[in-house]
Amino acid sequence: MNVDIVVLLFDRMTALDAVGPVDVLKCLPDARLLFVGPEVGPLRTSSGGLLMHAERALEDVDQADILVVPGGHGTRALMEDA
Repeated sequence: MNVDIVVLLFDRMTALDAVGPVDVLKCLPDARLLFVGPEVGPLRTSSGGLLMHAERALEDVDQADILVVPGGHGTRALMEDA
């Protein structure tokens, strides 16, 4: 049985908050990772020097077994856009 792991990416997120859990969760048997964002494309982390790529828009995701929501300076803007 597949385990769908969805990682929410957004501008000014803390990269370690996304990458750390993924490094562990990817070891689950039948794990399937999906990186999503407000829209498809690159998003800059809080350090400003790293881009991460959203493969799909959040609104296009129907379900997730595990949802990873990182922290960071961009959380306030993300909550205002909810």
